[in-house]
Amino acid sequence: MLKIGIATTMEDNAPSYHLRFRSVLNALQREAMVQCHDIIQKAFLGHRRRCSFRDDLDIILIARVRDLEHLKRIFGFAESQGLPVVYETDDLLLCDRRSDAPVERAGELADYLRLSAGIVTSTPYLADQLRIHNGQTVVFPNLLDPAIWDIRVPVRAGETKPLKICCIGTGLMHENLSLIVPAMEHCAERYREDVIFCLWGNAKYLDERVKKMKNVTIFDKKMPYKAFSRKLQHASYDLGVVPLSDLQFNRAKSNIKYLEYAVSGIPAVFSRVEAYAGLFHGETCLLVENDPDAWIQEICRMVEDRGLRTGCAERAYDDVSSRFVLNDAWAQKYFSILEKVIGRTEAL
Repeated sequence: MLKIGIATTMEDNAPSYHLRFRSVLNALQREAMVQCHDIIQKAFLGHRRRCSFRDDLDIILIARVRDLEHLKRIFGFAESQGLPVVYETDDLLLCDRRSDAPVERAGELADYLRLSAGIVTSTPYLADQLRIHNGQTVVFPNLLDPAIWDIRVPVRAGETKPLKICCIGTGLMHENLSLIVPAMEHCAERYREDVIFCLWGNAKYLDERVKKMKNVTIFDKKMPYKAFSRKLQHASYDLGVVPLSDLQFNRAKSNIKYLEYAVSGIPAVFSRVEAYAGLFHGETCLLVENDPDAWIQEICRMVEDRGLRTGCAERAYDDVSSRFVLNDAWAQKYFSILEKVIGRTEAL
């Protein structure tokens, strides 16, 4: 049995907590292949601050930890015990979210990437960026957990009014949402109350003019990921939109929104950026250049063509349910990656 120390500051409402490592480790733990121990413990007011170590571990898995003090303590303990460290991430942590500038102390973060025995990440693009700092970088895709998501063929909602367009984003960051604000305004004028935009995320980042739109509803309550999945799969949204500005941080992002919308039977429109380069325009989704007029055109195209929405939703579901659902084979693949890091096997 492989004994793993998990160091993460993510809470269970974070998609990556489940799609990247927790669900696959839970599956391995149920088969008695691994035993997991949380290194970073909850402290005052629920914030994860304290580190707690054990001396019987085989490997340490760091999941998207950026705090340099945490990293110093974790790597210091690992070195004292002769333990390999795997860094797991689906974000390009060295780059700022809102510009192409490096984050503060990016060089020190990169040092810890170089010290890691291996890096596991979500996309080939992100792997290429991180391989500069660590040659032992492998790709393991995001996977939907059947214990969280209902993988059965979704029941499509009837053609009711208003038609509901869903936009989900951490913080609903202005630079992303601003790409579709002209489309939201256009829909308000063209369709009036027959089309509404349902925004999920931290409302404090929203532009005031968006908050005042009559065709916009806002849901900013945090919830555990399993509750989020149930709400999304039962909300009967007709369309999803995923605007994403073409920054280096965003190019390295993964396909989480594609997975979530597809398994929920929601056809979607995505920015034509690197993060969604593996999708098929007109087949599993629509891909749009980051131009306001293009967003208006493609959103209206989806709104007015029920057959297009249905076809994209069905093909996206077939794609995701066949390729991106956690199963025994995927769990064994992840286990083999960890075993290779500690030198037990050459398999990948």
